[in-house]
Amino acid sequence: MPKRTPPDAQIAIEQSRIKKMAELRKQIAANKDFHFDFQVGAAELKGGKDATYNDVLGSEMDATKAAIMARDTSFSPELGAAGGRAMVFGDAEFVTFAKETVAIKDKLTASKATLPYHGQRLPVFEGGTLNRDILRAVRKGSYNEKLDATDTETLNSVKQYFTRVNSLDYIKHFTGDEVGAQGQKVADTAALIKQLESDKPISKEAADQIQATLSQGTPQADAANEAEFYAKAASVHDRVVLNADIKDMGLDLFAGYEKSLDTIGRDPKVDVTSVSQHASDDIVDFKREASNAFKAFYKKELLPKAKELARTQKRQDLLEALEKEPEPLMLLGGDEITVSLPKAFEELGLLPEAVARLTSPDVANARVAVTHSGDGPGAEGHVAAMGAAQGGQDMLKKDFEPLARDLRAKAAKLEPEQAGQAVALAERIDRLYTEERSGKTQLMDVDGSVVEPDRLKAQVRAMLELKEVTP
Repeated sequence: MPKRTPPDAQIAIEQSRIKKMAELRKQIAANKDFHFDFQVGAAELKGGKDATYNDVLGSEMDATKAAIMARDTSFSPELGAAGGRAMVFGDAEFVTFAKETVAIKDKLTASKATLPYHGQRLPVFEGGTLNRDILRAVRKGSYNEKLDATDTETLNSVKQYFTRVNSLDYIKHFTGDEVGAQGQKVADTAALIKQLESDKPISKEAADQIQATLSQGTPQADAANEAEFYAKAASVHDRVVLNADIKDMGLDLFAGYEKSLDTIGRDPKVDVTSVSQHASDDIVDFKREASNAFKAFYKKELLPKAKELARTQKRQDLLEALEKEPEPLMLLGGDEITVSLPKAFEELGLLPEAVARLTSPDVANARVAVTHSGDGPGAEGHVAAMGAAQGGQDMLKKDFEPLARDLRAKAAKLEPEQAGQAVALAERIDRLYTEERSGKTQLMDVDGSVVEPDRLKAQVRAMLELKEVTP
């Protein structure tokens, strides 16, 4: 194996992770009682050696449920000791678990429980779902409000509810209705792999099937067609990489889990496996729709506009580059959408339009950090570009998105004209993006103009200090 050195792009990306691992080792060495907080779940694989893909998927999801059930030490199932780290899944136990979870919500709802948040008291539940601001803070471990005894009890119940709902947390890239078709794809792929492993020549039909498998749909991280993205990335250089993270996707996923667990807890006749497999359908559909919407925009609007500008400016070099890109090079991740574009779009001044489509709440509602792959090895350059986006993503997520939420909360307490200004400023912040320039992270407005962060923050502070309307 060739020795990897610090200049290697992947090594550079992993430096912060290596540092955290070194810090963890110090903690372990300094504390003889240190232990990792983990739980183990197990589930029967129905069907044994003849198990179908649906059986295997169901078993994996059930084992995940059991691990989360073990995390709540207040739950006392028959197939695992309360307070233990391991649990065996059972349908009856999980239904009981779901009923108890629903009871937590019903109790908090009936008591009209509230919690303090940024100078106001928010209802814990709204319309049957956990308040998004409270959920966001609890999920990130950033809820740091001053609490009285009642609030502390409420927060503990919220945290317990949050943990329990996540028993349905199982990410997959297909909907519940597509489980059967996915199983067939797995079977077909396994058959192709056997052909590849044999010493017999590969037939043209098999080769075509392999190519179709690798190129089917938008490349997805940790899926077979991910190789298609990196194969294409290896052949191109000096690219503009749009790193889009879908905002609050974790909250939207939680909403799906919450609705599904509620169904299991209230309907004794429901099919637990089916409900579980459909829990993340809304997010799967959203990501597909966002990807397809950007592809359509690229082919119908962005690319034709770029070609026309290249012709007008007599830039044959750019036109030739654009002719080679009939579709955008894209990769879907968990909550990420990565788009690799030729630098021609940047030179023609069309980069802001591409970014704006991804930040649009009607498309992907994403925070976007723009980076560059450089003129070195294509695949490695793309990996490095994705890693280089972290600084910009953190700036948007930690420094500015909270300001937009504060502005919207403030708008509800202002005179109509000022409220409109506060909302408009929040919407402007929603569409900001970043770009790496000469090693520095530059904040950009939706139209591509440079934004001075301190000046914008001062504008927000002035808005938040406006006198509120007396109730």
